[in-house]
Amino acid sequence: MQNPRWKDWLAQAERDFEWAGAFLYDRVFSLRLVSFANKWEKHLSKRSLIFAEPI
Repeated sequence: MQNPRWKDWLAQAERDFEWAGAFLYDRVFSLRLVSFANKWEKHLSKRSLIFAEPI
């Protein structure tokens, strides 16, 4: 006879693992997006300095 709690524990572990994977994916993606945005902002600010009108 199998222990029914084993299946409950396994199902909960699978849900936790899926949640952790989704959380880590979101964090990595958001950090990469922020990094890209910062680099793009620096690029645009350098470019605007080149094409800025003289004072």
